[in-house]
Amino acid sequence: MWVRVPAAKIGVQVGGAFIDYPVLVAFYSDVVKLFVLIKIGHAKTMKLLLFDIDGTLVMSGGAGKRAMNRAFEQLYGHKNILNDISLSGRTDDLILRDAFRKSGMNMTLSALEAYKKVYFKVVEKEMHIPNHKKRIMPGISRLLPALHEQETVYLGLLTGNWQKSGYTKIRHFDLDRYFPFGAFSDDSSDRSALVPVAVQRFTERHGVHPHPQDVYVIGDTPRDVTAAKPHNVKTVAVAAALYSMDELAKSDPDYLFPDLSDFEKVMDVLG
Repeated sequence: MWVRVPAAKIGVQVGGAFIDYPVLVAFYSDVVKLFVLIKIGHAKTMKLLLFDIDGTLVMSGGAGKRAMNRAFEQLYGHKNILNDISLSGRTDDLILRDAFRKSGMNMTLSALEAYKKVYFKVVEKEMHIPNHKKRIMPGISRLLPALHEQETVYLGLLTGNWQKSGYTKIRHFDLDRYFPFGAFSDDSSDRSALVPVAVQRFTERHGVHPHPQDVYVIGDTPRDVTAAKPHNVKTVAVAAALYSMDELAKSDPDYLFPDLSDFEKVMDVLG
């Protein structure tokens, strides 16, 4: 159920019917609790928030890169294969394809699946190695519980990580419980193609299809922004990792924050 506000009335779309105010609509299932409260003169639109992982939710302290290098070395004998390959904002499929190309090999589907099996084991070990650079990004520890409590806000992932390794990273910080679904490199090597995948997964879980302007993509790189723009969704850039405010501003996000620690300002946008 997504609230809409026509010119002369406030109501809620339920299937094919439009219910006028004042109403209380409640839906409950095993997977989702969905309440829409409508008061005369007031309606709150639902939001779907899609978060990137690395540099937005957490810093893994280089665990992902080290694990990808180690997995490649174990399988093919090439050390530090990723050292001059761009990682930021890219999908794991594209990163690995560059590694295979650099080593003079073709990345077949069977080679990809064999690599992922090794990588997933290595990244799990890497995430448990103490490293002072591993951390939750500023503001996230307070923000996620607050958003999770909002009855009209839904959280998902939109990341270049493969699904299993992405959840390994955030599970280390106990953040996986906030993100029941998402879109990942497993779904497409093209980051721009991940936005409709995430929206479709939300629709399958909750039985509603959000308006693009009710979908927010939150990330820390220009690629997070540019990949979302073709879908007319809202973009939120966060300059808490590798890119500065000026660098992110060039990608023209709808919202730009130095980090997510200003709770009131961030909740005004996302809450």
